[in-house]
Amino acid sequence: MPEVTYTVTAKRWLVLAIFCLCLLVNSACWVTYSQITNEAAIYYEVSTVWVDILSMIFMFWYLPVNFPACWILEKWGLRMGLLLGSGLGCVGAGLRILGRSNKSFPAVVVGQSLIAIGQPFLLNSPAKLSSVWFPDSERALATVIGSSSQLIGSAMGFVVPPIFVESIDSKDDDVTPSDADGVFAVNIIFSIAAAVSFVLTYLIIDKGPPTPPSASCEYIQPAASTSYFQSVKLAFRDIHFLTLCLSFGLALGSFNTLATVLNQLLTPYGYDNTETSICSAVSIVAGLVGSGVTGVLIDRTHWYKSVLICWMTIGSTAMLLLYLAIAPDRLALLCLCSGCFGFFILPIMPLCMELGSEMLYPADESLPVGLLVSSGQIFGIGFISFYQYLIDEEKYKLTFFIITACLYLSTGLAGIVGGCKAPLYKRHHYNMQVTAGDAENQCDKAVLEKSDREVQPLLPP
Repeated sequence: MPEVTYTVTAKRWLVLAIFCLCLLVNSACWVTYSQITNEAAIYYEVSTVWVDILSMIFMFWYLPVNFPACWILEKWGLRMGLLLGSGLGCVGAGLRILGRSNKSFPAVVVGQSLIAIGQPFLLNSPAKLSSVWFPDSERALATVIGSSSQLIGSAMGFVVPPIFVESIDSKDDDVTPSDADGVFAVNIIFSIAAAVSFVLTYLIIDKGPPTPPSASCEYIQPAASTSYFQSVKLAFRDIHFLTLCLSFGLALGSFNTLATVLNQLLTPYGYDNTETSICSAVSIVAGLVGSGVTGVLIDRTHWYKSVLICWMTIGSTAMLLLYLAIAPDRLALLCLCSGCFGFFILPIMPLCMELGSEMLYPADESLPVGLLVSSGQIFGIGFISFYQYLIDEEKYKLTFFIITACLYLSTGLAGIVGGCKAPLYKRHHYNMQVTAGDAENQCDKAVLEKSDREVQPLLPP
């Protein structure tokens, strides 16, 4: 049988770039106030607890919105999901501008909530976008680029606000809200960025390319109206996928928590807003480099499980070194440890997205991504509440130690995903059958429905 070939369009890279902008802006809005917690509290005339809640809102809203977002992405397509995500972000970022005091602070809460409601539509989409627009040989790299835009957005959220907002000692009796007027400028900047991302999404992103870029994408089009609910049921019955969710949830929850409270953890050791922002930025830039390396590696080898375990082991060890290195006047050493931590830990997000999509194929890619991120949000909510208590009790080192322990536990759970065998790479297996012209197996649904233990993995773990 002759080999089957699929065509792709160059527009896929423009679509990916616009999606990256949407997710970037959303992530920047998420952590806008994380590095200027004290200054934002002074500007809005509220306690720092309320400022922390502005970040936690994203975790609270993600859980109830996740399943409706996944259903809309499968039922109505990628374009509709991205329009909802970027549109809600545009409106929400505009509302944040109205908050100028404690009386108008509810406008900030509502605006932040709208941005948070839009996040699942964006955060659940990288694997789906790569499946809809990209061939199998570029899929992991596209997912890495798409999901990494969240890291860039987080970096912007860490770095940009301190540029416009000067550090203020909250214990100074002469401090007034006008001393933190830079918060208003930050809100304006992110509002403009959100509006641009929505307009570009509306004008340029289509429902999909003229023809499917791969066999696996062609197989799931069009999806049956009941397939989503069937996929959810199968996902919750897959013990290997649930183990992956638990492992990923611990890791993502730890990272999100660290991003939220890092400023409060390092300030007692003499580090100001700029220095903590540098530390965070180094971690994220290193994570971007690590994500690129991981994407290329996975596209060539498909060794999802082996790379996942290796990366998490090294990243957890880097976090342990960061815990041991915490002391005044050690910014360079902290940046080195943070960079190593980011290089190996941050790539596990796109890596787990792709692994989850392989394990649950032919389910829509937004489902495994949504379930994975939901796990991280659940852990994040609990972690932030617990760690905030520890910080209030001035137990800063203990907080770092518990984060490190959670990362090592996450690594152990990743090691048992699939048992002694690697999880079945169902999507990749199907693509190879079809492109090789294996007519007898092109529509072999039984292969896709067998459990991981019944089917030997195609490639090494």
